[in-house]
Amino acid sequence: MSKTRFFSLVLLLACLAVVAITRQSIAQTSQSVLKSDIAGRYQVEGSGVNIFLVDTQTGRTWLWAKINGPSGESDNPVWLIQERLDTPEQMNVWLKRHSK
Repeated sequence: MSKTRFFSLVLLLACLAVVAITRQSIAQTSQSVLKSDIAGRYQVEGSGVNIFLVDTQTGRTWLWAKINGPSGESDNPVWLIQERLDTPEQMNVWLKRHSK
């Protein structure tokens, strides 16, 4: 085998190896992106003693709360919807409603 033919074969094998490694890397990257995109619509997040349920599509949130029942003891916990105030107008409406 001549030197030229040997170096051509080595170069071809090196190129094939680079292509194979690159394809594998791209496949792994796309799989990790897909896994993070499939995180689910509802996420549970903790903050200190509070636990929140977040709807990642609408932005609505709920707070996990124990409410005292008629006997004075905490009954089963419930998810309480949390009002979302995005604008000053919404804040003014909320203040008027809760200041009566």
